[in-house]
Amino acid sequence: MSSHTTSANLRAVAFIDGQNLFNDAKREFGYEYLNIDVKKLATAICQEKGWQLAETRFYTGVPTAKQNPTLKKFWDNELFQMRLDGVVARAFDLRDREAKITLYRRILVSVPSSRTQLLEEIEIAPCWVTDRGQSLDHDTVVSQAALSEKGVDVSIAVDAIRYALEAKYDVCLILSRDADLSPAVAEIKNIGLRSGVNFLVATVFPSNRTDAYGIPQADITIRITKAIYDNHLDPKDYFPKKRT
Repeated sequence: MSSHTTSANLRAVAFIDGQNLFNDAKREFGYEYLNIDVKKLATAICQEKGWQLAETRFYTGVPTAKQNPTLKKFWDNELFQMRLDGVVARAFDLRDREAKITLYRRILVSVPSSRTQLLEEIEIAPCWVTDRGQSLDHDTVVSQAALSEKGVDVSIAVDAIRYALEAKYDVCLILSRDADLSPAVAEIKNIGLRSGVNFLVATVFPSNRTDAYGIPQADITIRITKAIYDNHLDPKDYFPKKRT
């Protein structure tokens, strides 16, 4: 296939970075957990563009039961439902790490339960005061326990490139704005040039701002507004039931 005629002929595969999608939805819309039906969202995006959704693939980091038993159970339940819905869902263990943070202007630091929490966009200067009464000056370095996601970006990149080589899509729909995926986007385009296929790569992410940008080198930027996001919420509660 050397060219495309109408958008209705285009097959799309959605590659969804779960944590990237969640973090954007939390920052933009205030949601505290991933509460979207990813299959319905990908389908709606494709219908709007006149594409045919061939497959939905979802990737996320998941804490171990030791790291966070509640979130572990939440993800087990939600991923199980995704797979029932026909989504190819892949989970990766999160790793413990210690983050080093250098304080600067417009950051307030509090220390609940001996952990450092950053609250953005709060102006207090020239020093920072914790909830224990300690002043922290500009350029102070503090540590924060954190969980690190490994393998998601690489897996999305490998799968998206493999699908291009196997001509499994015409549109590579990446629900992420992570610039680390730029090399994969460039390689998909190179594969298209070598094989004579005009692949389209779309970067998709939640945002109400028209100036928000996604993955560099993508052909199409699709911003999911709160109205669109809210139309595809998943009403199911995947958190473990509390014992009475």
